[in-house]
Amino acid sequence: MKFPTLLLCIALLLGTGCDSNDPEDVSITGSFSMTVSGDLSKTVNGSIATFGIGLGPAAGQSAFGINLGSASDIFSMARIAGQSGPGTYDIQDVANTNDDDWLPDDFGATYIDETAGLYASVSGSVTITRSDDNVVEGTFTVSLVNFDTNNPSTISITGEFVAIGLELPSGG
Repeated sequence: MKFPTLLLCIALLLGTGCDSNDPEDVSITGSFSMTVSGDLSKTVNGSIATFGIGLGPAAGQSAFGINLGSASDIFSMARIAGQSGPGTYDIQDVANTNDDDWLPDDFGATYIDETAGLYASVSGSVTITRSDDNVVEGTFTVSLVNFDTNNPSTISITGEFVAIGLELPSGG
């Protein structure tokens, strides 16, 4: 696997500026719940749930990302496209796919656990039930493998989220 594909998911985590043009939406907060099973087992709940559109790995590309985090866990899904509307999308095999094979209609996913390390998606799906300027909501199921070849552990994550919009840096 080439690093830019994996880094696309991680790079979308770096957005920090909130985008709230409507004063009525200031009260909207993100939330998520996910269950990790397999070689790592735990339940994670949190209020850091965001989405945004940033730059993809190639010039002129946009990338849409959903990021869920807690003090010890970060789960990210990204896709080379604009904001995704309601529907079910496949999560592709980021762990074993070259950059040239990245599918623009599919999401890639990564998961970082503070003790077990970085995981990359092998398969799964995300269902988006709501998608507007302020909120993206849905559920996901994904299988991942540890990126460290010396620790070939596999996990599955299922969860649900209500993510709030961020304005991501446009790069440069």
